[in-house]
Parts: sequence; C-alpha cells; structure tokens
Amino acid sequence: MDYPLYPMSADNNAFLEIAPGVWVMDDHKWAFYVWCLKREQLPKVLFHMDYHWDNADNFTDADSVLYDYIEYPEKLKKILSKDHLIRKDSFIAPAIRTDFFREVHFYCYQRNTPQGLDPLILQKKKVRQYLHKTLDDVLEKIIPNETAFDLDLDFFNWSPLFGKGNLWSDEKILQVLFHLKDIIKKSPLITLALSYFYSGDVEDTHHLAEIILPLILSWRR
Repeated sequence: MDYPLYPMSADNNAFLEIAPGVWVMDDHKWAFYVWCLKREQLPKVLFHMDYHWDNADNFTDADSVLYDYIEYPEKLKKILSKDHLIRKDSFIAPAIRTDFFREVHFYCYQRNTPQGLDPLILQKKKVRQYLHKTLDDVLEKIIPNETAFDLDLDFFNWSPLFGKGNLWSDEKILQVLFHLKDIIKKSPLITLALSYFYSGDVEDTHHLAEIILPLILSWRR
C-alpha cells in the first residue's frame, strides 16, 4: 500500500495538509494554527479525541494580544515555533479565548489529572463542554458536518511512559475508525497529531499512521 506523506520523525514544527481539510502534525499545538488559517470555515463545535485532555492554559497575556496573533499568522507561527504560550497541551484554551468554538466534546482517558477546561474560561466565553465516557455518547450528540474533528494517535497507546508503546490491536483500532467513519467523511476540518514518543516509539507511531491515514484518506475522496 502507498502511504500518505507524513512527518517520518519527531519534529515539533512539522505540519502539512495531506488532503483537503485533513491536516497532520507531530506536535498537537499546530492544530490551533490550522484553526486560525481556516477560521472562516471552522465549525463551532470541536470533538477532541486523545489520551490526554490537553486542557492547560499557558496564555498569560490579555485575550486582545491573542487576537492580534491570529490576525497575523506569521507572528503566531513564530510563537508556536518557540513553544511559547501555546503548547501541545494548551492549544484548545486559546481557541476558546478567541471564540473559535461554542461547544467542545472531550473523549479522553487520561486519569489523575483535572478533566476538561477551566470553568471560568467556559463561563466567560459562554462555551459548553462535554466530558464523554464512551464514543457512542459523543456521536449521539454531535452533527458530523458541523464538527471539527481533532484526533491524537496516542489515543491508541495504552502506555503512559514516554517513548514506550503498548498499542491497541489493529483490529480494535479499525473498529474505532469504522465507528468514526461518518465524522471522518463529513467533518469540514480534521486535525491529526502523530505525537511521537507519546504514541510509542518511532516504529509504533509509523505503524499507527500507516493504519489510520490511508483509511481516512480513502473515506475523504
């Protein structure tokens, strides 16, 4: 099988569009940059599916400064490249601060850590969040063609250890993907984080990418 192009090694600044509306990156922070680039077409609902909640908020400046960054993508790109203020675990909160989304759905299984976004930000921006325990629960509440789908491949790695893999079986991964088929086909914007060393070792990440990406692309045709 011919595999789609994707970053073949860890690179915190690598991101690319592999098909219309489908973006792949190593570091998840670039999802925020993609949302900025596509904000005129961005749905108001986000579905975040990840091992980690990615709910930190490291942006300490005023929201007006953040709005300035999103008006000038090259300035934002420099901030992201420096891993400053917006990082792999803190890219969703800025999207709430800048009114990108009115509703956020989390499906994550990281434990022993706060779950979901800071209620104060949600209250200030009048955004609703849902913390789902099952995939069926998510899919019952979202409308696929009105939802941005954000997936981290480390969802399919049981190991919490950096650089260590304990991947789901291929069969179980495919079962989940087929369950997601409708949103994969219809979502206006998909962001996919490879998350090298969180999704296992390099070979594990390649394995996940080479199962998941061709299937997604086949459904987007």
